[in-house]
Amino acid sequence: MSPLQRLKQLLPQLLRFGIIGLLATATHAAIYGYAVSRTAIPPLTANPAAFVVAFVISFLGHRYWTFAEQEPERALPKFLATALLGFASNQFITWLVVEHLHKPPLAVLYGIFLVTPVLVFVFSKYWAFAGPRG
Repeated sequence: MSPLQRLKQLLPQLLRFGIIGLLATATHAAIYGYAVSRTAIPPLTANPAAFVVAFVISFLGHRYWTFAEQEPERALPKFLATALLGFASNQFITWLVVEHLHKPPLAVLYGIFLVTPVLVFVFSKYWAFAGPRG
């Protein structure tokens, strides 16, 4: 199968992933943005709170829609590990942008929108929601 045929076959799943990812990311961004701009909650505290809510949306959406045909029995622990990798990426971006580069707290959202979705898709598709091998 050519790379173009593989991409064409993968496209519906990528679109579903994007929709759920946008919903979860928008939720994360809204909670984080509200917390750092309207309250005294520091960015490195607001990010974990936003992550928890976005994780629930992401897991349920991916489990029952994006990767539903893969039907893994034990996706939750693997997806939690995958999401924690994404969270670690977000925390590092938050630290780098806010603490090290001294940029405004909302500037972290660019990195979170660009880096984390790629990591989460690859680990979700090929590990967390992958069915049994064999």
